[in-house]
Amino acid sequence: MNDSDDQDRERSGPVTFTDAVRRTGSVNDIIVDVNEANSTALQRRLTWWYGSPDRPSPLSLDRATAMPEALHNWYTITSRWAKLTIRQNHFAPSDELRIEDGKLVFLDEGEGDWALATDIEGDDPPVYGRPDSDTSWDLHTDRLSTFLLAYWMYEATLTAPVRRSTIKGTEDSVARIRSAAHHIISVRWQFPSGEIQFLEAGPALVLIQPNEIGGLHWIVVATYHEEHRPAVDALAESAWSRSTWAQLPGNS
Repeated sequence: MNDSDDQDRERSGPVTFTDAVRRTGSVNDIIVDVNEANSTALQRRLTWWYGSPDRPSPLSLDRATAMPEALHNWYTITSRWAKLTIRQNHFAPSDELRIEDGKLVFLDEGEGDWALATDIEGDDPPVYGRPDSDTSWDLHTDRLSTFLLAYWMYEATLTAPVRRSTIKGTEDSVARIRSAAHHIISVRWQFPSGEIQFLEAGPALVLIQPNEIGGLHWIVVATYHEEHRPAVDALAESAWSRSTWAQLPGNS
């Protein structure tokens, strides 16, 4: 791997299983490598989005509380930013984790339907989901650390103080966004359903997801800082007409 590969990885954030295979031969080492790289990427993304940490030291967790290393890293890293909020769904505080049918539940869907969980121990186990407690756990995604990084981007995009969106993004709109942005990661979840793409365009974070209208896409362009509103507006205007904007609450 050359220097340009390292720079691309640092910029894009998530590390895939294939990336890790290039650097190590042991399966256990690969799992640890992906976890550590994604934890580092999370810290970089939080600094890029919010600025430097506003709390002097991370949350001190009781290691007697069983949880996988990737989840422990999530709590300690995110605790340094008071600005970070999870609003779309309920992400359990570290002292409110619960065990259901052998899995550690860490996230509940806002309306109380879906729950997401992981294994109680390990470095970077899978994520499982189910719609209710009467249903068995199904595989949601392969790597907890990758899910946590992508889920933060999902929440950050949808709760940003400055954002523009359309539910009528065409293939041309998506192509225009892609030509002006750098791809971070694409994920496929059971909840939220379907493939979601995250991209970076200067100070803006972009979410692209197919909507229920055939051939169209839900696109959200967002930034945390008001001073970057012109960049968000410019990217949105270049991708779709103002007349198609569905402005989210808090925008003028």
